[in-house]
Amino acid sequence: MLSTAQSANQTTSEAIPKRIAVVNDLSGFGRCSLALQLPLLSVLGLQCCPLPTAILSSHCGFDRFFFDDYTEKIPSYLAEWKHLQLTFDGVYTGFLGSAKQIDIVRGFIQHFAKKALVLVDPVMGDDGMIPPPYTDSLCDQLKQLVAMADLITPNLTEAARLADMPYCPEPDDETLFHMATRLLSLGCQTIVITGILRSNQMGNLIIRPQTAPEWVWTESVGERRVGTGDLFSSLLMGRLLQGYTLREAVCESAAFVSKAMRYSKQHQIPIQDGIAFEPLLSSLLSGKEFPHAIS
Repeated sequence: MLSTAQSANQTTSEAIPKRIAVVNDLSGFGRCSLALQLPLLSVLGLQCCPLPTAILSSHCGFDRFFFDDYTEKIPSYLAEWKHLQLTFDGVYTGFLGSAKQIDIVRGFIQHFAKKALVLVDPVMGDDGMIPPPYTDSLCDQLKQLVAMADLITPNLTEAARLADMPYCPEPDDETLFHMATRLLSLGCQTIVITGILRSNQMGNLIIRPQTAPEWVWTESVGERRVGTGDLFSSLLMGRLLQGYTLREAVCESAAFVSKAMRYSKQHQIPIQDGIAFEPLLSSLLSGKEFPHAIS
């Protein structure tokens, strides 16, 4: 039995929110990146500490938008974090638009997050397209960051590029497993390939070394929207830090994205406005329930 002092220490420790450094751009409108990650991780009871890579008035799917590259400001920003002697329980990276930003993030992980869970979402493109600023050289450099990750969450386009394989919109299982093997060879520990569409279902494939591949399926709902990847990876990261198993976290993340897609379609949210998740956040407080995830 724990002593009174031990019980108090344990309660205090459990009450302190785990701290996640989230490296991504901030879009003022459009429900993606840090604008989505901050409220979602906060409602889980986690401390989200943003490290902005760029500031945009809206996501880049709009015809015009304000854009401020934050690359040159990041070293001064991090110098103050070093002065505070901060450490993090998790590091989650999203869009990185230059070789310099990738180098900065690699150094950040080495300095701030030696014992942290590192999730790299290698945001490069979708539907077989990898637009600028991602050149072959920059994609190859991103592999060095992937090598530092405990977990990566590429979509099919990103997984194919990182594995140096041709993109196929409907790959068979053998192709996917071969792709995952090549991704593991980069040095990451675990892979979740997201957004694999088959018939009317959306699949997420979990790959771990020396473990059989696992599928998690949900209903495919509506047109693709900005922010679905951010929503999935953010909830996945949060639940893993809360002690969920990988499969539990993937199931809930997939189910929540499906629920938000359904809500967005039912309420006719414009596609450019992104995925409407805000009215559903309270449902994340109810515990481990995955009603829409299919094994």
